[in-house]
Amino acid sequence: MRFIPNNARRRKVGIDITPLIDVVFLLIIFFMTTAQFVKMTQADLDLPKQAGDEEVTDERSELVINISQDGMYIVDGRSASLETVVRKVAFELAYTRAENERIRIMIRADRRAHTGSLNSLIAELSELGVRNTSIGVEVRP
Repeated sequence: MRFIPNNARRRKVGIDITPLIDVVFLLIIFFMTTAQFVKMTQADLDLPKQAGDEEVTDERSELVINISQDGMYIVDGRSASLETVVRKVAFELAYTRAENERIRIMIRADRRAHTGSLNSLIAELSELGVRNTSIGVEVRP
């Protein structure tokens, strides 16, 4: 006694690509969102111009500290005092040391800003033990 017809056995199983399309759309949304966060961390500053070639590195700074023309510190799109910036850096240092990583800090100072703000920040960072900082500049041809 046979209940299954012969042609039912010969059906081919198709591959459903709907979950694959869902994953691709989620990845696109993720990368578009993270690209917007990178833009938000960089304030609109008039950076000093430096001769040379633009160096592109694979490493991204974990923390971007902006110094505006009036000497205010801007971190994560918000104005902050020097003490607040130092506390944030100390927190990041503790976290990266726990993960056995090194923190990278990018300092972007407006070219019309007083150097006292930059010097104070670098002095505080050196007291914390930060050795890996970069200064953001515009490359002129």
